Amino acid sequence: MPQYTSVETAHWALHMPQPNPQFWNNIAAKYALRPVSDVASYEYKLARIGQYLEDGMVVLEMGCGTGSVAIKLAQQFPGVRFVAEDYSEEMIHIAQHKLVNLGLSNLTFHCRCAGQEWQDGKVFDMVIAMNLIHLVPDWQELLEQVIKKLKPGGWWVSSQFCLGEISLAIRPAIGLVLALGQLLGKIPAPIHFLKVQGYRDVIQAKGLLIKYDWHPQGRAKVPFIMAQKPT
Repeated sequence: MPQYTSVETAHWALHMPQPNPQFWNNIAAKYALRPVSDVASYEYKLARIGQYLEDGMVVLEMGCGTGSVAIKLAQQFPGVRFVAEDYSEEMIHIAQHKLVNLGLSNLTFHCRCAGQEWQDGKVFDMVIAMNLIHLVPDWQELLEQVIKKLKPGGWWVSSQFCLGEISLAIRPAIGLVLALGQLLGKIPAPIHFLKVQGYRDVIQAKGLLIKYDWHPQGRAKVPFIMAQKPT
């Protein structure tokens, strides 16, 4: 097995230059029914995000899945404009279906791949990425794009399980499981094995200021980070 540096971006053998949305299309219906595994942490993160939202802001969520986070925030903050994107057509179809009867005029869903260049000149007050970064082929390039689209004082918000923190003793077994799962189409590719400190280091190296860094008790591998673009 390869060794990983602190700024780990390890790609397994089945790394694809562009991930295939069909994997997520296939699991979208089951994904939509999956309950939140840690409700207390989920609610805490949303509450923390909400502390920095103000009327008139424009917020982008990348990799929104079936839209639960965007919908909840849009309901709580009607004066904030939310744009939520995912590259899975089925995920977005489910998200849009949820939206039909809610009467939320401040939220739109779009089918779009994270990292695809924005061509419309939009800028954002906040960009949210929940459990996304480890699935993006070039996540550091994506972060650079995000920073360009953030207004001065804007926020990068991410919650991320850092797989690079798993024990060295079980890493070979995890690698085999991932490779087999990807071969069978049961696990997405690529998967990056990020390390917590490495992820923090990259955020700061790109010029963002980490203002809030939290993880659920006993789950140091799952940092929730809010970083601000300097004014």
